[in-house]
Amino acid sequence: MANTQDERFIRHIKKFKLDELLLKIADITRNMYKNNQSVIEQHFKWHMGQYTNDCYQLITPWGLAEISYQAIINSNDYRHERLNDDNDIINLYNLYSEFNENVDAQTLESIDEEKTLILLLQMAQEQFWYQTPQAIVERFNRDYEIIKNMDSRLDTSMNLDEKFKEITGFNIDEYVKLGLVTFGIAFSQSDISDVMVDDKLLNKIPIATKENINKYIANYTCTYKEVREAIDLGKQALLIKPIISTSGGKLIISNMFNMSKIFSECVYWTLREYYRVSNSHDFVIHFGTCFEKYCESLFEYYMESDRYTKIEELNLEDKQADWIVDFEDYIMIIEQKSALININSKKFLGDYEGIYTYIDRNLVKAYKQLKTTDDNVKSRYNKPIIKVVLTYENLFIPEQYQRIVIEREKLDYGDNYMYWILNISELERLLAMYKKDKQTALDILREKIDLEKLHDPNGTRLELLYEKRNYRENEYMRKVKDHFAGIVSL
Repeated sequence: MANTQDERFIRHIKKFKLDELLLKIADITRNMYKNNQSVIEQHFKWHMGQYTNDCYQLITPWGLAEISYQAIINSNDYRHERLNDDNDIINLYNLYSEFNENVDAQTLESIDEEKTLILLLQMAQEQFWYQTPQAIVERFNRDYEIIKNMDSRLDTSMNLDEKFKEITGFNIDEYVKLGLVTFGIAFSQSDISDVMVDDKLLNKIPIATKENINKYIANYTCTYKEVREAIDLGKQALLIKPIISTSGGKLIISNMFNMSKIFSECVYWTLREYYRVSNSHDFVIHFGTCFEKYCESLFEYYMESDRYTKIEELNLEDKQADWIVDFEDYIMIIEQKSALININSKKFLGDYEGIYTYIDRNLVKAYKQLKTTDDNVKSRYNKPIIKVVLTYENLFIPEQYQRIVIEREKLDYGDNYMYWILNISELERLLAMYKKDKQTALDILREKIDLEKLHDPNGTRLELLYEKRNYRENEYMRKVKDHFAGIVSL
């Protein structure tokens, strides 16, 4: 039986004309994105009998994404009630918050502690990226560098640029230019059904004809029917295709944050989806090789050649990790993992097994490779050895993934606190700091070791130690390999 809060929210959302509600939500997320706001505070009057209270509601882009999804599921373009002012949205969001809290409470009552932890990880993967817009630009630059430039440096190149043109009709540079133009249009209007292209733009970017822009838009557009039928995806359907085709012919950017994410990852996902549909793992395997080449380019840029070693060159037996890096006071063994978590698992109440699959196939495997490598090389070094699982996926609460690996596998290496999970952005920043201010970089490593020993409840990830020092620089992604800026400047 439906809960009262559930009924109130669904009943209320059914009243509004769907396309108008979606457009209003789109405008809110567009303004939030423009102002770099992942949370806004909206004030309103709460009337109860003869009393009136001044209240406020915190509004987030992920909450608005859920409301858009629920509106598509439960309403249509032919309802009669119109949105009068911002209070209608605030009231709707308030009802959504009650609805969401009720779902959370009912779920948490019925599951065990480990499943609760998995839910926490799913929620983090679903929501936290909205709060790190700088990571979106970095992801674009990194994908571009790996897929376009690292691929061409390999003897086993798959000619991904040619394959991309075969799939889309455009090479990678042409496609991202179309994406950037579309993104610019979406930045100024939430309904992009009537794209206007002036001669000035065409002179600057000849590929950006109205026909070509509409081809790009079509790749990320879904209908109400498609969203309603994508039951397994839920609101993630609006992350894969954030543009909504309404019954009346509008093309609404459902969420500007989602639009920016799909633009930043469009090259990667276009290729990956093509090979997935073809039942081929060739791209995923090749991307992993390109990722290794990318890390090599990082080490080449930041470190002396005698400070890093490709482990396969040591001719050790058994399955080993990828790199040994000498940070003077510490040795770091690195095992790279380029796999990503299944999108169905990157949502609250999503696929539990997808998280476990990622952990088992990537993190557990990496821990064992790191242990084997550590056993083989530790006699060579008279200094502490840090063992790192380096992920392409941004695992937003890596401490908890570490905990799950250790507890599920009952690992007791004697120095578990020296086994870390870092994402590629964290390593990029560490290397930049090491080159710029070696002592601070070593202090950060030393402090992280201390936090890991204590299982600090406030978190142990490097990102926290960077924030503590107000350190946000990622020179390699934002200066050396800033492909995004290069395209914007065209």
